[in-house]
Amino acid sequence: MKVIKSILYSFRDLIIRFLPDLKNKREYKFAFLVHPRNTSDVFRKYPGLKILPKKWLEKFLTFYWPVTLSKITGLKSIATGKSLYGFIITIPLTARQMMENRQLALRKIIQGTKLAEKLGARLIGLGGLTSSLSKGGLDLLEKININVTTGHAYTAYNVTQTFLKLVEVLSANKSKIILL
Repeated sequence: MKVIKSILYSFRDLIIRFLPDLKNKREYKFAFLVHPRNTSDVFRKYPGLKILPKKWLEKFLTFYWPVTLSKITGLKSIATGKSLYGFIITIPLTARQMMENRQLALRKIIQGTKLAEKLGARLIGLGGLTSSLSKGGLDLLEKININVTTGHAYTAYNVTQTFLKLVEVLSANKSKIILL
């Protein structure tokens, strides 16, 4: 049953790309764009594909389109108190495939962001390699009509916090540290 449901949702996502925008009809506010790290991630989500040899699966993924993996529920707006809904969309390429064929990866990233847009998302977060391979979202600017976030600010915050803890642990003099 789960396999049939996955197949139906997959074709729904393909068809949605050719329909008019659903922005005003959907309650979804955001989406995250992700990709599998390797074929093990694909097999974990779609165990029925284990019958395929790894090479065949990788070839299949190059022809497949971005699909919705799951819905995100349970969030509330701090400003209004209303429930917020989103979803996770996957780019059907492994990290290695994305690095080996950056043009294909960028095409899939654009397709994934357009799917999010068609579903009504106003904001998309680029996860994994999707941010790096789209130059921090710059390659998407003139191709999509939703806002993009890359997670770079959060990464910078975490690196800074880790650095400050390290300085504290080592009892270093903060005034003598030179940041380049």
